[in-house]
Amino acid sequence: MSEARDRLGPVTQNTSDTPTAPADRTSAPAAHRAPSMVDAAAEAYTDRLLELNPSLATELGFPGHETDYPDYSPAGHEARVAMIRDTLTLLSGLEPGDEIDEVTLDAMRERLGLEVEEYESGWALADLNNIDSPPQHIRAVFDLMPTDTAEHWRHISGRAANVPGAIESYIASLTAAAAGGKVAAARQVRAVVGQARKYGEDGAGFFAKLAAEAKLDGGAALPDDLAAALGDASSSAAYSYRRLADFLEGQLLPQAPE
Repeated sequence: MSEARDRLGPVTQNTSDTPTAPADRTSAPAAHRAPSMVDAAAEAYTDRLLELNPSLATELGFPGHETDYPDYSPAGHEARVAMIRDTLTLLSGLEPGDEIDEVTLDAMRERLGLEVEEYESGWALADLNNIDSPPQHIRAVFDLMPTDTAEHWRHISGRAANVPGAIESYIASLTAAAAGGKVAAARQVRAVVGQARKYGEDGAGFFAKLAAEAKLDGGAALPDDLAAALGDASSSAAYSYRRLADFLEGQLLPQAPE
């Protein structure tokens, strides 16, 4: 599913595309309003969403998923939509207790319903554009990760090591979508080919620079073992983006509509 829609995030008392900050979930409820069953359903959805989308957990500042990625494969999409359908079934049996509940229910039912519709259309697996799709998300999450300590860099190294798996799961979905006649426009495919080659470029690409320029807070060098692990992981991540570019250009572009 599109990660743009993931920014539904913690939806309780929040109907914009800007996700609720972590503090909103952990602070005590206002004294005049006890948490409702609708609030509980929204919180349960959010917890499950963060399990399925570790990148979103990083974006929102929740710890515990620092090295992982979502499963972008058809099976990952299926798991996501199954969770959404379960949530919609739960919501269908709830009645709002106040105006806040009404807003929460309306927002969740509408936006989660749209996700189910997108999945059923077959286009969710074909998610590809030059701004807001997995090729950008997989790389951009590194911009949100702290870099002060050796532990921070171990998280970065671990996530870089998982880039190849994320890319392969994404390619699996694009392949399945194309088999069903769903392929993004050729101009979008070409744009992402260029992005992927830039990310994966030897020496000057994002991942090459990530390893070469890694420093602790204050400018100290990384421990030798960590620097070596980061170098290996970054090289693998860069290669996976070059592989993605080759797949898009060689296999998907010939099927893409102009």
